[in-house]
Amino acid sequence: VFGCSGKADLKTVSAIASFVRKNSFDIVHSHGYKSNIYAVLSNIRNKKPIVATCHNWIVTSGKMSVYTMLDKMFLKRFDAVVPVSASVREQLLTAGISKDRVFLIENGINISRFASSAGKEGLRSSLFKGGGTVIGTVGRLTVEKGHTYLLKAARKVLDKHGDCFFLIVGDGALRGALEEESLRLGISERVVFLGKRMDIPALLSAMDIFVLPSLTEGQPMALLEAMA
Repeated sequence: VFGCSGKADLKTVSAIASFVRKNSFDIVHSHGYKSNIYAVLSNIRNKKPIVATCHNWIVTSGKMSVYTMLDKMFLKRFDAVVPVSASVREQLLTAGISKDRVFLIENGINISRFASSAGKEGLRSSLFKGGGTVIGTVGRLTVEKGHTYLLKAARKVLDKHGDCFFLIVGDGALRGALEEESLRLGISERVVFLGKRMDIPALLSAMDIFVLPSLTEGQPMALLEAMA
């Protein structure tokens, strides 16, 4: 773990470069725009092969647009770029990344983690009083994940089917705002915000319906896990 003071820290660049040299690593592998930038800058003298995994570009503000532009520029300096889906691959090629350096490796999961639904009923009863259909989602609570649309839909669903519960697993900067929205919509007694959890397979098995309300995704792990 490398500490970073502010948006750009030359000490961090130096620390990464020194760490790579000291340990004689063969490859530097980064994920995300900030990591990609630091990987390139710290590799100027080391000249190790550098690889980036590209999940998706999230443009929800002017600031993120700038970060995306910088990321596209820096990715051209990588020896290999790995998109996690065909759509992300097309984005990379459109951005001018050489197709000879783009290698598609789609996201995958270990499905054995999701083979058992033991304890499903006990978990459901601990979360909700009484029976009913459990509709849930898993993901960080940020704008691009679209939780506000799930809450608006929940209000409409509950108007027709009052025996439903909504389970939101994950945490993030929007948690307070989303909890307030559920109160404003009059559905707070039917919506449970669980925060960050490590027992995702068990929670998924407790759901009757999984919803992915995201506005943008590369190839979502949450969806693959729900399918499993």
